[in-house]
Amino acid sequence: MLVGVIKKIIFIIISIIIKIFKVRILKNHMFGSTGHTFLELQYVFLISKKLDYKKYNYYLFASQSGFLSELKEIYPSFFYTNEQKPIFKLKVINKYFEYILNIILSFNNNFTVDVGLGHFTNNYKENRSGLDGFNRYINYYRLKSVNKQKFYNEVIFKNQSHTLKKKLGIKVEDKVVNIHLKTSSGNACAKKTDPQTYIQTIKYLKKRGYKIIFIGREKMPNIFKKYKIFDYANSQFANLKNDLLITYISSFNICFASGVYSLANYLNKPVLYLGSWHLNIQSHYSKCVYFPAVLKLEKNNKYVNHKEQIRKAVSDKVVYKGFNFKKEKIKVINPTSSDILYSFKELENLVLKKYKKSFVQKKFNKKFKGHPQEYSQSIVSKKFLKKYYSKVFN
Repeated sequence: MLVGVIKKIIFIIISIIIKIFKVRILKNHMFGSTGHTFLELQYVFLISKKLDYKKYNYYLFASQSGFLSELKEIYPSFFYTNEQKPIFKLKVINKYFEYILNIILSFNNNFTVDVGLGHFTNNYKENRSGLDGFNRYINYYRLKSVNKQKFYNEVIFKNQSHTLKKKLGIKVEDKVVNIHLKTSSGNACAKKTDPQTYIQTIKYLKKRGYKIIFIGREKMPNIFKKYKIFDYANSQFANLKNDLLITYISSFNICFASGVYSLANYLNKPVLYLGSWHLNIQSHYSKCVYFPAVLKLEKNNKYVNHKEQIRKAVSDKVVYKGFNFKKEKIKVINPTSSDILYSFKELENLVLKKYKKSFVQKKFNKKFKGHPQEYSQSIVSKKFLKKYYSKVFN
């Protein structure tokens, strides 16, 4: 009881301070990993016109021990020109201040602006399925489809990426393809990547003269080493700043079921997005080709219908505990070697403006009415539709 009283007293004191200094806190769900950070940052920039700067001062608080503390090094210089005024102030806080902040949010959310794009409504200790989170995601897709503005400082990126190229031994004329895979399952990745499925595409890239860089933070598979792929993910250069720069210098990106693909989206770089079982949230980006994962029931070897797959992905059980495919006796079907190579060639043609959408591709997003993917500008692979449309989307 005494603890409860102390918490209320702290809440009252901090609340008074917040009101005096007109503070509003940007609250999020996915902040904490590279890709998701920039997904939500982009959403903040897109809704910035609705923020009342004359009345409030907006803050994003980053944990001292967390990933966001790296953002402090590049914010605001990487995001604004000298003539632009930053939307919010970024403050790195220690664990004690973070604890106090959580107490405040547990009592009152009137001090916050929720920019979370996850499944939650993002209230402190939230325990609902959170359709608000989906509505924000839908709003994000809608805004992104009409707003072509770049939310980064082009001059800074050009200068800094030139310096990084020299450090990594990348020549000016080199065409870079970043590749990424998942060595464990979780979230959008229902089944870890089989590195062997990348080999056919890697051989194609090498033949085409691309310089391949392994990105993310996973351990690079041994079978990649003979192809002279630069292991950026496990190098001394791997950090948030260079994650951005390595994406900026790329011609293409191949990412497997992870928020890493969001960096390519943020910087307007072509991306092949593979293996996500979240059919209703693939990618919004017009320079993206995607090839999702599908599910099969072990008992009768039948494919799971797309509506049921979506229902499983957004249920409370999955959001809070993860989905146990083994326990549910469900097989996950990831893209094969030929699927990945075919889809990458589609992406190449898309960039070269030699790509023509099929009738089914044009109508495909209507299968996701009421979900973010309904408003997506990305393209589902023709091979995916040929293999699975009649089996999963009937």
